[in-house]
Amino acid sequence: MKKLILLFFSLLSSLAMQATDITVNNIVYTVSEDGTSASVSSNMGRQYLLGTIVIEDSVTSDSVTFYPVTSIGDNALNSCWNFTGLTIPETVTSIGKGAFSGCNALSAVTLPEGLTFLGNGAFSNTAIPTITIPMSLTAIEGGAFGAALDLKQFIVPVEHPRYAAVDGVLFTKNQDTILAYPNGKGSSYTIPSSVTTIGPYAFIWSRDMTSITIPSSVVTICKGAFQSCNGVSTIQIPSSVKTIEEQAFYACCYISSWVLPEGLQTIGKNAFNWNFSMTSLTIPSTVTSIGDGAFALCYALSSLTITSTGAIGASAFKDCRNLLSVTIPEGVTSIGESAFSGCYGFQSVSIPSTVTQIGENAFAYCSGVTRIALPEGLKAIKNGTFQGCAALDSVIIPESVTSIGRNAFYSCLALDSIVIPTSVNYIGEYALYSTPWFENQPDGLVYAGSVAYRYKGDMPENTIITIKDGTKGLSGYAFENCINLISISIPADVSIIGESSFKGCTALTGIVVDENSANFSSEQGVLFTKNIDTLICYPLGKTETNYILPSSLTVIREKAFMNCKVLTSIVLPEGVTLIGEDAFSGCIGLASLTLPISLDSIGIYGFYDCNGLRNIFCSNPTPINIEFPGSFGNIDVFMGVLKYACTLHVPTGAAAAYQAAGGWKDFTAIIDDISTVPSISESSLIIVTEGNDILVKNVEAGSIINIYTSDGVLLLQKYADGNEQRFTLPSGALYFIKAGNQAVKFAF
Repeated sequence: MKKLILLFFSLLSSLAMQATDITVNNIVYTVSEDGTSASVSSNMGRQYLLGTIVIEDSVTSDSVTFYPVTSIGDNALNSCWNFTGLTIPETVTSIGKGAFSGCNALSAVTLPEGLTFLGNGAFSNTAIPTITIPMSLTAIEGGAFGAALDLKQFIVPVEHPRYAAVDGVLFTKNQDTILAYPNGKGSSYTIPSSVTTIGPYAFIWSRDMTSITIPSSVVTICKGAFQSCNGVSTIQIPSSVKTIEEQAFYACCYISSWVLPEGLQTIGKNAFNWNFSMTSLTIPSTVTSIGDGAFALCYALSSLTITSTGAIGASAFKDCRNLLSVTIPEGVTSIGESAFSGCYGFQSVSIPSTVTQIGENAFAYCSGVTRIALPEGLKAIKNGTFQGCAALDSVIIPESVTSIGRNAFYSCLALDSIVIPTSVNYIGEYALYSTPWFENQPDGLVYAGSVAYRYKGDMPENTIITIKDGTKGLSGYAFENCINLISISIPADVSIIGESSFKGCTALTGIVVDENSANFSSEQGVLFTKNIDTLICYPLGKTETNYILPSSLTVIREKAFMNCKVLTSIVLPEGVTLIGEDAFSGCIGLASLTLPISLDSIGIYGFYDCNGLRNIFCSNPTPINIEFPGSFGNIDVFMGVLKYACTLHVPTGAAAAYQAAGGWKDFTAIIDDISTVPSISESSLIIVTEGNDILVKNVEAGSIINIYTSDGVLLLQKYADGNEQRFTLPSGALYFIKAGNQAVKFAF
């Protein structure tokens, strides 16, 4: 009860501190939560902001309380392209990211004395010709004036403690970092030799720039430093440079010749991405990492030499469609996902023996490659690694590989020879689909390595399959739509069963697991993990309308009951914490559902299209999250359920919580008719008082303990980590204590 009282006052406090919006001259100001100041937060529409606009130095909602305006928030007046002048009061100390970005008619502004912070892109894409930096301004984020194409100079007082201007260019005080080059200043520039760092977005969108000279003093080229400098045709990177950060030369589209110097160590994410005139490239041996997307979309790149032994990042050379070949040097251990995806000009790829990891889709759609030698030491072939390699005709998989991922060789239209060792114990769905190798296999269950990969051809009616001894894995979708399969026996050695292995097996009545299996078991034909804590698959051919799940269950795996149309009622036992994605989707006959208080999570589409549901009983007084973000709004786990026709039953006093909770609130009828007071029965629980504490003994380790007030309010819940559990509770009250299936009433 004490917790509930604290929660009540917390809610009152938060309501009292809610922000207030005040609109003055079509500009919206938001009062801070503590009521001490206001910030420009948005506007009533760009069409209303004309001429010179004035930011108020204070605003009021009642003519009594005045709130000083101290900040202009992120994107507050973004893309208000009609106003030409701007007056900012000296009360403003902070201008947020993108605050005036895209205000491309804005040609006059004075930054106020008192301003201390200027965010990234604050005045980007404006028409301001001159910026004077006030003495108070000590923090300017990179790109604050990026793409301001009319900007010709910065003016900085000589005595400024933090910044300096040299020929109109903005530097740090000691001129070791160049911060911003005015976009409209000129077409040629030589960076001074005092500079060691080219700051973030320093030259971004300098579209008139045709020549930039970088001195040998520079060590670091920061994020986005030369991004979109499209007029530059050559840039010489000196040997002093050790680090090129992310997007440093992104979309420098017309530089065809690049020389990366020996001594360079780091190439950041997307550093040279979308340089579609780049024709040749050598990665020096000193580079320790090639960042994600570093050279992606370099369409003209036809000559690539990698001497670096650093990791090759995800999408590093993605869609470099004119590359004919690549040799990856000894020492490289990792090739990131999609690293060479879409390099469909490839004719050969050399992978060294040192590579142990190749990411998903790493060579997908390299349609010209005919042979790839995979190194001994490679642990796994991941999802889609070679899918769409249409000319690939032969693959030998080394003994070190234990798994082949989903779609790994999908649509390799020439692949008629593949050697899969017995070390492979799992092959993902469609890994070898649409290959001549698979098409040439005889009808029936196709084995690959130690895996029952996929049933091929038409299955006879009433088929019973016994997986052969020694099989270590069943592929995902192995028996997809085998409508005549009625029973299957799984041997003891199987350690992996893929997702949806029995999808669409509408006649399957039982899955039998060898009793010596260390990984799986079956009860009444239902497939579980060995200790029966996870339900993997409920056969679609079972005719029972009701199913009592084992009390040991904690997890229902994804798609476990998918399209079980016969089931009408299911009660999940206390102890279930997770229902996987699509677990009950398509169970259109399901009319009644009971969710235990232990349930923490339901995966997306968990009960999708269960349009027969008429009653849902939720034991938890606190609604769990059932919404997931989607492309067109939130998706809740009961999508497709007729919420106007289904009654949601919740614990006494919990109706308001469910009526306010995302997804749950859409049920038309929410009734709080579930008593949370447990029924008292014979119990072995022992309650001992010790001062202000109570000690609950004889608890089954791993069970859930719930403690309720006499009127059914749940005070606390926890998992028992031992046979004795200690609690501190207010004295002078009556409690109900439930541990697992045992319950006692106790006065303290």
